[in-house]
Amino acid sequence: AVLLTQLALELSGAEASGKDGSDSGDLHAFYGDLLSSMHTLFQAVSGGIDWKNALDPLITEVSPAVGLLFDAYIAFMFFAMLNNITGIF
Repeated sequence: AVLLTQLALELSGAEASGKDGSDSGDLHAFYGDLLSSMHTLFQAVSGGIDWKNALDPLITEVSPAVGLLFDAYIAFMFFAMLNNITGIF
């Protein structure tokens, strides 16, 4: 969450001087501060938000490599939760 927040803030600061910033609305809404980033990641894992909605601003406005980081997080959390639930039963 900290890494995604840092990347979003650096991007919004870099684009503020070169663009009007209207394209980064979703990026700021999902990853504008630490609490928003944590909430977005929790929603993505728990089914509260579609992965595509949380992933698109990262791919289009930051970098496709950050999209792979998001995918790795989702995969890790998904398999970690599956293993924990399977271990309980």
